[in-house]
Parts: sequence; structure tokens; C-alpha cells
Amino acid sequence: MIFLLSLVGLAVSAILIFSEAATFILAACQLFLLVAVILRRNVTATGAFLFMSFLFYGIRPVYMVLEDDYDLLKYLFLISPGLSECNWAMWWATLGSVGFLAGSDAFKAIHLQSFTQRSARLKRQLKMPLVTDPLLGLLLCLQVISLLIMATLTGSSLYGSSLGAYLYDIPILLQSGHIFAMILIFERYLKSRSAGALLTLLGSGLLFLVITWQMREITMFRGFYITGLMVAGIAGLARLTPRVSYLWLILPILVLLPTFRDLGENRYVSNEELSSKLESQQESFVTRYWHFFDGRGDMNIFDSFVAAKAAAPSHHPYVLSWLYVPVHFVPRALWSSKPEQGLLVDHSFSNGAPYSPGIAGYFVLD
Repeated sequence: MIFLLSLVGLAVSAILIFSEAATFILAACQLFLLVAVILRRNVTATGAFLFMSFLFYGIRPVYMVLEDDYDLLKYLFLISPGLSECNWAMWWATLGSVGFLAGSDAFKAIHLQSFTQRSARLKRQLKMPLVTDPLLGLLLCLQVISLLIMATLTGSSLYGSSLGAYLYDIPILLQSGHIFAMILIFERYLKSRSAGALLTLLGSGLLFLVITWQMREITMFRGFYITGLMVAGIAGLARLTPRVSYLWLILPILVLLPTFRDLGENRYVSNEELSSKLESQQESFVTRYWHFFDGRGDMNIFDSFVAAKAAAPSHHPYVLSWLYVPVHFVPRALWSSKPEQGLLVDHSFSNGAPYSPGIAGYFVLD
């Protein structure tokens, strides 16, 4: 039924593409897809894809229409698209979401038996004796060592050098190790319910929060470190209940959205400027939430997608796009025409601005 409603919505919006009605119909289609996933009460990557697509390609266009907010496209990308161009970009993003969910459902239908077998095997493994106390101590030691590595990375100029691009994901690996250790210790506590296991769990959780806080010094992108918090929370909930709903993921993000931009902006201002800024922020929570979707910052992915759709690249390196990934370590001395900064396509349409059409955007553009 959801697929049928979405296809009907796509057809109707294509007919009404020059009107504001198409914007709201497409946003409703994306919301229906998200609700369908939430009702299944089973967290998968597909649901995260649909949720982020709804934030980037559903709410942002609605804000643009209601607030007449096309400034980012005009002054950053130097284009003047009309309503129809924005609706077409939104239409393709919605179609990409429909196709993604359809492919995910088809995959699960084909591999349902193997999924069932793996689920039964996992349940048997969870009933087996878990790690011993000495190993828990070793996990804590590894967490401390990873904190020292993170401190070295944040205190160096590594991320301002050419090696930074190749080592940028190290903090994610370190944080993932903390999640792994913390969940194992949490499993142990659920088995024993002892005071020692509880203290070990609290210590592991504190170390995890410290390394997550350190990650803020490496990047201003909130998703870089907040994702680990969400993974840890959902993994913990999965140990308490057999089925975890997406609401545990979606509601905290929706509540915290207005603070995400402030966390990034406040890091680079002085104490005096911060005090003045905080005094001037007298908006209500609802107003600040709504203005989060303006074109000033985090929600410009849809604008990048519109600009990319309106662009006319000078070349399309179809084959090179596949070949460049495994051979990009080849030194420029041997490959004189190696693309600079990893750019394979003409990005002149971005006018030097960061280019990110988002997950659904890359899906459609590729």
C-alpha cells in the first residue's frame, strides 16, 4: 500500500511540478515511507537512509517554499532556479528513496531463510557464557590506550596535512572499539548483576563519552561523532528488548536538531562573542527548530542537489569513477594527469563551495 501511495504521489506531483502542491505531496510520500519503516519496529540501514532523506530532501524544500528561501542557490551557487527545478530535484530524491526501500525489501524476501538462520544462531550464541572478568579489564585498558591515541591526533597538525585525508577515519575506528567493549561489558552486567560489573560498565561508558567528546576537536560535522552515540544506544537497547523501534533514533535527533548548528558555530567564537550571542538568542524552541532548516548551514544538501541537477559538467568520467578508487594511491610522479583533490567531475557549478548532494543525491546523480 505504501509503495502504491508513493507511486501515485510521484505521478501526481510530476503533473503538478510547477505548483507548490507538488512540494507537499512529495514530502508526504517521503514521510509515508519513513512511517512504514517505523511501524516495522526493526532497525536497519534502510530506515536510517529514509529518515535522513526526509530531513534533507523533505523538510528543507518545504521550508524553501514557505519561507521563499532561495538565497543559498542565488548567492552561493550563482543560479536562479524556479519552483519547478526544486520540485524536480525533490521528485528524483523521492524516487530514489522509493527504489531504495523496494530493493531492500526484495533483498530481504530473497534471503529471508538465511536471515532466519543467522538470527537463530545469534540467539544461541547470546545464551553461551560471555567473557571473563580478566578480559573485561583488558577491554578497559584498550579503551584507555585508544584515548591516548586520540589525544595525540587532536594535539597534532595531522589533519592539516596531506596525510589527514587518508587517516581521517581513525577516530571512527577508535570509537567503534569503545562501543564493542562497552556492549560486551554491558552483556556481562546483565548476566551477573554484580557491583563489580556495574562499576566496570560505568567506567567503560565514561571512557566512551570522553573519546566521543575528543572527536569534536577533529571535525565540526556532528554526524562524525554523534552517530557513535546513537549506535551505542541502539545496541544497548537491543540487549534489553528483542525489537528496537526507529523512534529511539528519530526522536532524540528531532529534539536536539536546533542545538547541532550552535555546537559547531560556538566552537570558533570567543567567550565575549559567545555571551553576546547567547543573550541575543531569545527565539522559542519551535522557532529555532523551524529555522534550523534555512539555507545558512546544515541543511544545504538539498541546495547542492538542485545545483548539481542544474549543472552541465564538461565531462562524465564513467569508467574513471570506478578505477580511481583502487588506484588513487598511485603517486602523481607516475600518473601525471591524476585528478587533483580527488575531483573527477567538473564542479565549477559549486562556485568553490563544499559539494555534498547527500546520500539520495549521490544515488540519483550516479
